[in-house]
Amino acid sequence: MTIPTGVEALDSTSPTVMVPLDKCVDWQGFTYTAKGWHYLCETIKEYRKKPKITYRHSILYQYYSLYQPKSMFECLMCEDAYDPVNSDGPWVPLPWGMGHRRVPEEGNQHYGPNTKTFIRKEFKRLVHIYEKLKEEGYQPTHHHDGFIKGHFLKKGRDYRFLITGGQHRIAALAMLGYESILARIPPRRKRVIDLEDMMGWDQVVNGNYPPEVATHVFHMYFDLNGREKASLYGLADMDEKKYFLRGNRFVYQDIWVKGKLVKKGQRECANRYEKVKEKMKEWDDRFTVLDLGANNGYFSYRIAEDFQVPVTMIEAKKEARKIYDRNENPHVTLINRRVDVKELKELCEKQKFGVVLALSVLHHFDNYEEVIDVLFAHSKHLFIESSALEEAEGGCRDHTVEGIHKLLQAKKPETLTYTDNIRGLGKRPLMYFNNQIG
Repeated sequence: MTIPTGVEALDSTSPTVMVPLDKCVDWQGFTYTAKGWHYLCETIKEYRKKPKITYRHSILYQYYSLYQPKSMFECLMCEDAYDPVNSDGPWVPLPWGMGHRRVPEEGNQHYGPNTKTFIRKEFKRLVHIYEKLKEEGYQPTHHHDGFIKGHFLKKGRDYRFLITGGQHRIAALAMLGYESILARIPPRRKRVIDLEDMMGWDQVVNGNYPPEVATHVFHMYFDLNGREKASLYGLADMDEKKYFLRGNRFVYQDIWVKGKLVKKGQRECANRYEKVKEKMKEWDDRFTVLDLGANNGYFSYRIAEDFQVPVTMIEAKKEARKIYDRNENPHVTLINRRVDVKELKELCEKQKFGVVLALSVLHHFDNYEEVIDVLFAHSKHLFIESSALEEAEGGCRDHTVEGIHKLLQAKKPETLTYTDNIRGLGKRPLMYFNNQIG
């Protein structure tokens, strides 16, 4: 029987297929070619140059130390989309239902943290497999469970082969110069995952992935090659322009760099900023700004550029540091971590911010009442965007919506504009509060 190759294999019934290496990708989006990046390939590459290298000095050790995602959404470069209330937790399966075994106390080959013992064993295992394949070649039929395993992802006429088993083997084969690999599709695994079927995928139907997020995840396997993610965690170098502009990463907020919009996000930003700017132009006194939950910093950088005033951003996600470094704006300071109410209060008392931006962030605090009290006690002007009332039923952290709404309405805001949220549940109000004493 002839083994189907390439695109012909998608429509075949043969469990064994021949797949070009440049079509292969692991479930996190890492790829195995020279243009891409995969932590196992990089480790082998390092070992070939320095055969006596120890695991403690390897890229594998660095990888497990630096790459320690807190959720599946971070693994898939869409952490902005994680909704802790309306999802089944941080470690849900992929949008079409495929999960991975995750037992932290046993170690995990896909990401850290891991014990030194586990990393040492992984390093020795990888080197052993590489040397064995180098000597004997890839002979999957000669060994029990000898085949690399996976299934197809289909987008129009293009496809990828998602590796689900045999990561060490395919990394070794890639480093040995193989251009195609013989693989097997497990009998209980669906052969082809087609983007056209997205609305029927298990994790889309149950709400863990809104359709636009599932679409972005799927496109990641086609548009990125792993080097983008590696550069985000300090594991690989990459041209900054390519990093920001390439592919279909899920971007919640527009990305602004040195006076230019470099990537459009899911939420409308330009009109909201113009409303904020119009209000700020009415003030004669110089002011300082706190941007709480700044996301990509779109509003912070634009305010700093237009008004030449000090702006402090608070944003926990790692990507905010990349954008901050690229902007090189001396007026902007980034606090790249989460802060609790106590620390927020201390910061406000010390810095005496005249202006606060809290756009679509209050609902992320369980103690939002205390946060609101702190912000109003330490600022003259506040711009707050809250959830739409419709989000009280099925929105992000819907249990906070009505409580926040009542507290803010009691302070008699001026509503500047309304904008859609990404789930299509009503429109979020952007409100201004004049909190000047006297």
